[in-house]
Parts: sequence; structure tokens; C-alpha cells
Amino acid sequence: MDTISNIRLAEAELLGFAIHRLRIIFKSSSLTGHNTDHHLRVWKNASGIAEALSLKGEYFTLKEIKELMLAALFHDTGMIYETGERHGNAGAELFLTFDEFKGGDIEVEKVAMAIEKHDDKSYLNGTGERRSTLTILTTADDMDAFGIIGFLRYMEIYSHRDISSSRLAQHIIKNASSRFSHFRDTWSDLDQILSETTKRYNTLCKCCRAIENPGFSRTMQLFAERSFTLAGQEENNLYTAATTLLNSEFTEVREIAGTGRESISDML
Repeated sequence: MDTISNIRLAEAELLGFAIHRLRIIFKSSSLTGHNTDHHLRVWKNASGIAEALSLKGEYFTLKEIKELMLAALFHDTGMIYETGERHGNAGAELFLTFDEFKGGDIEVEKVAMAIEKHDDKSYLNGTGERRSTLTILTTADDMDAFGIIGFLRYMEIYSHRDISSSRLAQHIIKNASSRFSHFRDTWSDLDQILSETTKRYNTLCKCCRAIENPGFSRTMQLFAERSFTLAGQEENNLYTAATTLLNSEFTEVREIAGTGRESISDML
């Protein structure tokens, strides 16, 4: 069985259960950037990396794919208890309460370790094998920090961490640049993924420069506030909320974030 087939098998077995669990976990959460949809995007990124590596001859077993999938789909669940930098610990503890995976072929401690350490920026000094669950999870999560979605997610979580508006852009760019440097250094041979991620990183940087610009900062703040409000409504999420607003009253943000040639999906 090849890697892509193993991804499909893992999704058929686990994805429905995971989505059900995530919706229960985040049912009472006000966070729009760290919720079920974020976890699904991170899994999409992670499986995309695994597929790209498989085309270069690297094989992932069904067990490895299942472990990667579970780590991606539950990595930020600790946010319901702790929105600070120790949310990985809370998420690992929560994952270990799930009895469904104990006694099978999945190494639950390995998955829990990846969840615990996924936001540990010590990767700047190297995290070992790049095909490991932790390295791919860290990268896949970092990829969701870029683009307009990444900008909105930063705006939301940094407000929970009481970072002042005057220092917001500085904090975002510092954090995002370290994530992007790690991504570029680790995955420079994955041309298509690197190209798409570079565009979205550049979009994030444009959004940050805009909130430092007195002429645009209020527009960007209002766009973020409206996105969170719309995303919090039933049947909406941050992606659909941002898309709706970029196509209506916030077309100016499209001009700020893009060059005029990108589609909205390229910027998100």
C-alpha cells in the first residue's frame, strides 16, 4: 500500500470520529482561529507534505499516517484550557484521556509528545528527522500562521495574550519569520509547497505593515473584528467569513494584501 492510499485509509477510519470529538471540545470556545477548522487545515497541510515526500520516494506506513493525523487533528485542543505557550501540555494530557486508541497499533505516547511539543520553537536548533511526526506537525501548523487567515489568527490569539496594539505587528513578524525560516530551510526541495507558502508568508507581512500604517490600521482592525464576529456565527468559519468580507465591504484589504493578480484563495 502506498502513502497516498494509507492517507485515504486513515481518513476513512479516523476523520469522522476526530471531527465529532473536535466539535464537542470546541463547542463552548470563543476562539475562531484555534478550532475544528484550524485542525482540519493543519491535517491538510501535513498530509500534503507526506504526499509530496512520497513522490520523492519516502514511504509512510498506515501506522505512521494515523499517528500524524491524530497529532494534527488534536494538537491545539489544549487551547480550551490554556491560551498561552503551554497549551501543548494541556492538549497532550487531554489526548491521553481518549481510550479509543489505547491497546492498538498507534503509539499514543508518541502522538501526545508531538502535541505537547508542537509549539516549542526550539526547532530553530534542529528537531532531527524531518519526516518525524513532530517535525511535520510543527511545519503544518506553521503553514496555517501565514496568509490572511494567519494574520487573523495572530490578531485573535495575541489579544488573548494581552499584547498591546502598538507592538502587535512587531510580535507577529518576529514569530512568523522564525516559522518561515524553519519551513524554508527544512522543505526547500518541495517546490510547489514552498512557492505557495512563500506567497502566503508575504501576504502576512503586508497585513502587518498595514496595521503599522496610520492610513490602514483602522481598516485592518475592523476587518479582523468583523471576521471574528462572522466566523462565530452558526455554519460559518474564519475562512468563509474572511472570503465573504473580502468580496464585500473590505475589498481594500485585498488590495493591501495582494498585488492585484492573486485570487482570494491564494491570499488566504
